[in-house]
Amino acid sequence: MKRKAEDMKANINSLRNERMELDRRLLEMQSIIDSFKDEQKTIESALEEKRNEIKMPREKNTEMGNENLQEVCTRRKRPLNPRDEAGGQIHEATGSMDGMSSAKGEVGNEQKSTELKEEQSSERV
Repeated sequence: MKRKAEDMKANINSLRNERMELDRRLLEMQSIIDSFKDEQKTIESALEEKRNEIKMPREKNTEMGNENLQEVCTRRKRPLNPRDEAGGQIHEATGSMDGMSSAKGEVGNEQKSTELKEEQSSERV
């Protein structure tokens, strides 16, 4: 009987120590969880700030984009450079030369195309 009582006391002490260890680990885990929650809040607020930083330039670009789009459209209605406009007038004025110049243009375009293909094939090698 005495032995049984001693075994029970040893078992109780062992369980008490185990419980204290588990309580300590539980508090440690809760502390880690709280730290993670704080870190999550910090990261979320930083993310929100970054989103706002990204959103502001997009809104400005959208506003400016509308203005730039209108400007580009008006530019596209005009010739890209003064030589294009003058060249068009020359072709219209010469009339008979128009067919010859377009034939020369086709030959020139073929040469440019061939040169471009050669450059691309040499880059691959």
